[in-house]
Amino acid sequence: MSFFLFADIIFLFGDSMNKINGKSYLLIGLILILVGIFNLIGNVSLFRSIADLTLIIMVLITIKDLFSLIVKKPKIDIKLFIRIINVFIATLAFIFHDYSIAIVPIIFAIYTIGNAIVYFINFAIVKINTSRYGVRYFFCGLIYLAVGIMILFRPLINLGFMLNIIGIYAILLGTTFIFDYLQINHYYRFLKIRISLPSIIEAFIPLSVLRSINKEINNNKEIDYEYTKVNQKPDLEIFIHVTEKGFGRLGHMDICFNNEIISFGNYDISSYKFHELFGHGIVFITNEKEKYIKFCIKDTKKTLFSFGLKLTEKEKQEVENNIKKIKEELKEWQPPCLKDNKKHIDYSSRLYKATKADFYKFKKSKYKIFFVLGNNCVSLANRIIGKNLRDKFKFYGVMTPGTYYDYLEREYMKKRGIVVSKKIYSKLNINKFHL
Repeated sequence: MSFFLFADIIFLFGDSMNKINGKSYLLIGLILILVGIFNLIGNVSLFRSIADLTLIIMVLITIKDLFSLIVKKPKIDIKLFIRIINVFIATLAFIFHDYSIAIVPIIFAIYTIGNAIVYFINFAIVKINTSRYGVRYFFCGLIYLAVGIMILFRPLINLGFMLNIIGIYAILLGTTFIFDYLQINHYYRFLKIRISLPSIIEAFIPLSVLRSINKEINNNKEIDYEYTKVNQKPDLEIFIHVTEKGFGRLGHMDICFNNEIISFGNYDISSYKFHELFGHGIVFITNEKEKYIKFCIKDTKKTLFSFGLKLTEKEKQEVENNIKKIKEELKEWQPPCLKDNKKHIDYSSRLYKATKADFYKFKKSKYKIFFVLGNNCVSLANRIIGKNLRDKFKFYGVMTPGTYYDYLEREYMKKRGIVVSKKIYSKLNINKFHL
């Protein structure tokens, strides 16, 4: 049984997990554990049986759609042609079912190799800018690459191996969901290590939530924009940005500490490479929190999710020290609008005009190069947050703003979670929100 089906379900209904008291975590956790057990026990034989049944259902559905169209519209048109092609493809997939089944391990292998490439790129970025770190990226990349190549070139022979990996992962992930449910309902606080959803799914969680909110608004439902769990002012805020289009769908992440917003990104338009995947790492700092939020909403049509965290004195001190160390590594950088009198429409120039933010580059650091799938906004935010607070998160692998959103949303639902407030800033409440 393919775990990807259940991953898609989690993604499609991820927004519902944010609206109820956590019972969905228990349900999803049990489903994932069952999927994992079926993968380990039934393995290849069970997978083949379910795959064959799925292919038969596909053939029957395409034939039904074809006859329904013929009955309703007997004339020949493009829709009829498409239905005939669908029947033909579904029938071929059933006849050559071994090739159809091989698609699943091939997709798994490609995803694994993609992760390996990301790790190798991050390793190269670290080694170019500093020789002290990066070994873990290299070895993680090697492991992913070896597994991916082994499955890619012999997908059916290694089908059992792939199913075992997915089975173990599904059980561990399901256990994480169940433990989250127990903590949400205040039964106990445990589980030091979290197993996260695949990065490719987590990356789109903020977008899924945004679309769910927009759908409810379109249906004239009331939306809560501000949530507080305790009557305490948060010590640190994490902003997760998301838009409906472009790279903004993957989200962005800022840190706000002592009313000072610190953000890391690819803000130097002259350094863009491969459609903004790479560029010079730029940090901007502003204490104009309200102006910045309004700029994000009006200028780039973003929706911002703000999570407020209550920190211990030790954690606050570490965050303060980390910000101080980062500032010592920076050198001033000017957006294009400060270099000449021409009209500039790049993001950094627009941001400067709106907030008078200060911009910087790194003198020498792995952050000199920005990489959207690794050395990104989350990477610097992790450094600011510090080890003491990060140990509570226990993130592993490639992290995205969606990784943080998923975690912070769960922490807010927990009675003893470190997240004490949540706010949504959008074009609909831009003139109403309280900062």
